[in-house]
Amino acid sequence: MWFNQNHQYYLRKFSLTFLGVAFVFGLILLTTGCGGAAATNTSGGGGGGMLFGAPATTPLQVWVGAEPTDRILCMQLQVSSIQLKKSADANATNYLLGANGLELTRLAATYTPVAVADVIPDTFDQLEMDVSGARVTYLDANGVVQEKDVTANQSSLLALSPAVTVGEIPTMLSINVDIEQTVQVDPVNNVVTLNAPVISATQSDIPSAVGPAPSAVKTGPKAMSAAASNQGQIERVVGQVMAASSDQFSLQVGQSNSGLTLHTDANTAIENATPDTLNGMLVSVEGRALADGTLYASEVEAMLADTGAEVEGTLGGLNKSGLMDLVAEDGIGAGMTSDLVGAKISVVLDSASYGINLGNEDMGGLPVLFDESHIAAGQRIEVESDQGLQADWAGNAAQIQPFMVELLRQSVKGTVQNYQAGTGGTAEFDLVLSKGSYLGVVNVGTDTVHVYQRSTTQASGGIQNGQNVTVRGFLFCTDSTDSIPPGTTLHFAMVASSISGND
Repeated sequence: MWFNQNHQYYLRKFSLTFLGVAFVFGLILLTTGCGGAAATNTSGGGGGGMLFGAPATTPLQVWVGAEPTDRILCMQLQVSSIQLKKSADANATNYLLGANGLELTRLAATYTPVAVADVIPDTFDQLEMDVSGARVTYLDANGVVQEKDVTANQSSLLALSPAVTVGEIPTMLSINVDIEQTVQVDPVNNVVTLNAPVISATQSDIPSAVGPAPSAVKTGPKAMSAAASNQGQIERVVGQVMAASSDQFSLQVGQSNSGLTLHTDANTAIENATPDTLNGMLVSVEGRALADGTLYASEVEAMLADTGAEVEGTLGGLNKSGLMDLVAEDGIGAGMTSDLVGAKISVVLDSASYGINLGNEDMGGLPVLFDESHIAAGQRIEVESDQGLQADWAGNAAQIQPFMVELLRQSVKGTVQNYQAGTGGTAEFDLVLSKGSYLGVVNVGTDTVHVYQRSTTQASGGIQNGQNVTVRGFLFCTDSTDSIPPGTTLHFAMVASSISGND
């Protein structure tokens, strides 16, 4: 009896002692954090983990865009990382993007999503971009296409004022890169210098699917030309579907090393495939950001099986074999590698069909054509082939024989002249090209582009004569290029998707 009573006493004492130690240990864990899954996103400053689970996170969409450039045809920036930081705590780092090769010239005056990061709610006052090099393809002083690789570890630390605040509601962070200040090109001596990335940043609410986008908070050395463009709208992303289900698919984007998950529903238009047959296909996607922080695919075009190839870039003119040079900006499929980004690819245009990746643009009644008789150097196109890229007899890096050639959006800079307002939000004007514009360099004598502003054109404020602007849209050659003598001045027109002022 005595033994039993004391045995119960010691058991009660042991139990109370164990519970007390466990309680204190739990408080220590709660105070210092457990790391775990949260450690992949945040170390320090973001709060510790609970004993039995990681802290709650909020989706932060990361979009990247660029300032327009004149002489540079392609600039692939080798990004080591992009991260949010806190100046008061050197350990408070949130990685938004790992190693990626970001080709930026195609993003002039627009944005594209590169990641959706799960961020522990916090406030950050710094944005750091680390790069290890760049591949730059440009026109030299004689109008010859030159390709240069530059290796240099550079880091840019941008002070965010106001700070980026991640709360319970998903938001988007748009990062804009000034290409011409990040890489400096000497076209006479053919020297390319890579500087620390010159960047600016915008945090904003995710815009509604209808109506104007909410006002954004801008921070950085200059206002962004891209601000007038497609905030929250996925203009066009091309990649290979790595996995697909009835309501989403994962996409490996071009040669960038970016991976995105896009959601679908009964309203998603899927062309040339079904959700069950998308896996492995090479696709082009349009869509938008959703308020819950996810990405939505409104249109999916299955272009090719993975035995074919797709390449997009800017035409550089005829080569010595009479084929068109295409300076590749990106591509997917058989034979397409990251080494070909920025390289010249010969395009065999015999028997190809022609089209325009229109989107919502209104081109009704305009005197513009894109076909085998109206294709010229300086236009940005996409080529699709049911074969992979081949070796090139013209001496270029590769050759492709497309069955389809599509006109893509591009950006040009210049000064407004002869502005004439029309009805219903339409207008016309001449854009006097800036000095060194790639379009004027590859087409001797071309110094203006006639611009059609449509009711669908996004414009930042009123447009007036003498204003320096960037126009993004579809560029047409209005002359027949069938049998023109070399050196003939060509004329161009652009149907504007967006018009934004330059600083």
